[in-house]
Amino acid sequence: MQVKAAKQLEGEAVGDPLAAAGLQNSLGESLLSLGHPQDAISLFVKSRATRTAQQEADIHRLLDQDKLEEIERFCSASPTATLSEAKTHFGSKFDYGDLRFGMSYLRSRKK
Repeated sequence: MQVKAAKQLEGEAVGDPLAAAGLQNSLGESLLSLGHPQDAISLFVKSRATRTAQQEADIHRLLDQDKLEEIERFCSASPTATLSEAKTHFGSKFDYGDLRFGMSYLRSRKK
């Protein structure tokens, strides 16, 4: 039940991205205590990416400048690329968390 709810919990569904990030974090803690660490980690990463995009977290504490610049070059060359497409492009060089943080941050700056 919690895992299904976690998949539906996005900023757009809640209406307030920071409220969604808070809920994602709380649900992640619940899933962690129930023995679902991978699902919890996914929620923690989404929550942090949202907070970074909303400039509630410092991107430079999450990614070093070289990584951010490389993600920025990719996003400039492929502005409509999805997270999955970025992961395919970078392979094992970046994990999903790095890409989610970087792409969320860069897209939030363009608004």
